[in-house]
Amino acid sequence: MEMWKLLTALATLAIPLLAGKSGGMPGRDAKATAEAKRILPALAELDSRQLEALRCRCCGAAGMDAVFLKKLAELQACWKKRLTFTSGRRCPRHNARVGGVPHSRHLTGQAADVAIVTREQARFCALARRLGFRSVLPDPRRNYVHLSLEAPRKISAKGES
Repeated sequence: MEMWKLLTALATLAIPLLAGKSGGMPGRDAKATAEAKRILPALAELDSRQLEALRCRCCGAAGMDAVFLKKLAELQACWKKRLTFTSGRRCPRHNARVGGVPHSRHLTGQAADVAIVTREQARFCALARRLGFRSVLPDPRRNYVHLSLEAPRKISAKGES
């Protein structure tokens, strides 16, 4: 319960800043408070290990997009299995090191790679598309699926990173 109070307070402060507004003190922006209350129940579905796995592997940068996190939580609830994230937010240096495309949505916290075994990828991808993910790129050789809410900008042999 204490974690819920902390998340509510943080979201109430952070959402106006993410929207480019100054301030963000509780009670000042009813729209931001309503948005926090809308997003946070879905975020409660993702545990701390999952959120940690979405941080940049080389520098620990956080900053996943709140709407994207909500969709990941919704996907997990519909999948009825805990999702294992292999990549989330990346700093430019880490993105270059792993061979990511220069304008990757991983750089802005709007993409994630989810470990899904090959035999379940078709069903997982269909569910993700039904829930609104527009970039759903399975990699059967490496047992993961790349997800983003935006359509792929560029598709190479590897797919969008």
